[in-house]
Amino acid sequence: MSRTFKRTALAAAILTATLGLTACGSGSSSTDTSTTTTSGTAAKGIINAGVVIAQELDLTAADPFAADALIPLTETQTGETGSYSLELPDSYNGGPILLTLTTSATSEMKCDTVGGCGSFANADDANDILVDNGIIDFGEWYKPNVDSDATAVMMQTLIPAGSSTTISASITPFTNMAVARAKTRFSSDDSDSLNNAISNANYEVATLLNINANTLLGTQPIDITDSESVNGATSPEQVAYAAFSAAVANIAANNNQTLGEAITALANSFATGEMAIDDTDGANTISIRELVQEANDTLAEADTTDKSGSIQSMEDDADEAEANGQTTVNPEPNDTATASAVDKAKALVKDFRTYVNALNNTVNDPNFASSFAGEIDSSMTLLSNMETGDNPIAATAYGLQVIEAEINNASVPEATSINVDIDFATDAHDYLFTSGTLTVTATLNEDTDAYSGTIALVNASDGTRTGNLNGSISGIIEETILKETETTDESEGLFTLTNGTLSGDVTTPSGSLELNETAFNISGEYYDYVNYDEESKTYSDESSESIAFDFDSGATLTVSNESGTDVVYAGSFNIDAIFNSISSSTSTPEYWEYSENGQPLIKELSYTGSVTVGEESSSIEITLNSPNAFEFSNPETTDSNETEENFMELVGSLSFDVALADLIDPISVDWLAERTGLNTGSSTLTLTHGDRSIVIDGSATVNNDASIEELFTNVNGDITVSNVDGVELIINQPEEDSAETVIGTITVEGEEVATVENIDGVIKITYPGAGENGGDYVQFF
Repeated sequence: MSRTFKRTALAAAILTATLGLTACGSGSSSTDTSTTTTSGTAAKGIINAGVVIAQELDLTAADPFAADALIPLTETQTGETGSYSLELPDSYNGGPILLTLTTSATSEMKCDTVGGCGSFANADDANDILVDNGIIDFGEWYKPNVDSDATAVMMQTLIPAGSSTTISASITPFTNMAVARAKTRFSSDDSDSLNNAISNANYEVATLLNINANTLLGTQPIDITDSESVNGATSPEQVAYAAFSAAVANIAANNNQTLGEAITALANSFATGEMAIDDTDGANTISIRELVQEANDTLAEADTTDKSGSIQSMEDDADEAEANGQTTVNPEPNDTATASAVDKAKALVKDFRTYVNALNNTVNDPNFASSFAGEIDSSMTLLSNMETGDNPIAATAYGLQVIEAEINNASVPEATSINVDIDFATDAHDYLFTSGTLTVTATLNEDTDAYSGTIALVNASDGTRTGNLNGSISGIIEETILKETETTDESEGLFTLTNGTLSGDVTTPSGSLELNETAFNISGEYYDYVNYDEESKTYSDESSESIAFDFDSGATLTVSNESGTDVVYAGSFNIDAIFNSISSSTSTPEYWEYSENGQPLIKELSYTGSVTVGEESSSIEITLNSPNAFEFSNPETTDSNETEENFMELVGSLSFDVALADLIDPISVDWLAERTGLNTGSSTLTLTHGDRSIVIDGSATVNNDASIEELFTNVNGDITVSNVDGVELIINQPEEDSAETVIGTITVEGEEVATVENIDGVIKITYPGAGENGGDYVQFF
């Protein structure tokens, strides 16, 4: 990998996409209007026909939240997707706006509670979705004021004064939480003006959830119960936000509360600006752990994952606070929370310039190749080679699968011992291994129904890798369900090997995996379809196994580096692998020749630990997922069989800290890449420094057999740079031979505040009307 490529891999979205553009199409401009409109989505489960009322807070009142200090403006109803739109009347004075959503007898809500939302009250009601069991299941519409707990749902949102003429403001349990926090901020701190109290409260809640501040108010919540809505989310944060909202309903069900009571408990939980890590007040409050647990349960029910990392970050914040002896998490608002739109945009440019300069200086530092670049290169190698025999983890997965298969073959109910001894070079086994020996010896403890014994896989090689594994095992458990027909035997089952230890190593051209008295567990499931052909008197066997195993910190992975400096990973590995198309045939059913026709395919990999390059070391986390790997695990199915509608999904992530030149504190780097289509991918790079962060989103064009490396590095579409203030710097892909100098725009909460130009290589940012005496304000990158 060339040094130029390393620089692109590290900062493609920054150095290349921003500083390297020479021409581009112009950005959009905002519409000049004196009419203020607000729109958004009401969601606690998507709410249809909910009543949204807009009121202005009287800034002259002693208590602007008092009922007699709220000035009525207008109202409307939400539509089938939960969306609404309001046009504020001429009487609006430009003060803070309070939006209140209330459900009525005709309002409907999508059930997003994992265990369901109770029972339909009126089975004959034509407006209800009728189901045979009368139960309101996950994903079904119901009427909260009539069905289930039969109580109204009320939620609020506060919008600070001075917002743009086009306001995007959703209404959720967490905007309602921010309203309660704003009230206490305003009443408890005379120096905190009402407008600042509102802005700071919204930022605090967004920080607690680890989402963009603009996501809290400005993002349309998705329907977490609908797969098309989940897959069509415009950002990973949308999915996490919907899961957090659904968590409130799950908690209500767990505590035998109404949904309204749970929403109130959530608001009470953060009114003081701190949230308990664990539940200490029963149903009256909600804790961090409860939100995390129920959000993850919702994602599992929706058959998706949190690709934003927001839920995991919330749990990490709780763990860190608890390690410091705290019982609560206390997020603080960003220092630009109450700044003007222009000042927020300027802050993004300043941060962005700092990152770019620091990155530029770092990638040109002679020592860079031995530190950060080495981590990037080696992690890319690890992720890209997970589906080939050149990866030591895949090689180990195959070795363990062979061991598991032989144990299963020997483990019959009446057996009191297992004795397997295989010489791959001479025995009639068509394994991928062509040499070496496997020995398994175990004895059944009839009191516990568990086996214990030893395993040894020594010098097993297929010419590209050599495996040496020795260890002990215990707790072999097998449950099989056998279904028989005239022509087919079908068996499905589960297996586990627990409390094992392994020593040894597996070596491949790309590196080696060393196991030194490493604890491991194996679990999985299999199916076996045996078909009998009456005419030929032969059997055919088609089987598949999904095997998951984990190694604790006793595992050390060494990956070869092009620079000649090995990169060593020491930590915990969790692997979920697929083995498919195990097939054979024989004229008699007494003997089966076991053959493995394909490489192991990694469905999911996660690694947490440390990485050492030369004399430098840092922590790192790596994940790789292929959600539909099973569909492509048959070796007869190749990438050429993929279509626009059916392609192998790949998602990879990389997280670590790196010390950059010119910055005292390290930058936390979180990189997410995903294959989004047959020839398309996306890349999201998040850089966090102190309480500031920048997110760079880009799209990529990839080959049919796209690797994770391509997804991470091949960013060639439009680039969006954003931060927690709701500021977006949008850089458009240039058109060839275009003389246009405008290459992008800067928006704050959707309102354009600046244009970005590239004039002969100089980046110029213009803020119309933001200078002295109403003139333009200009920044140079």
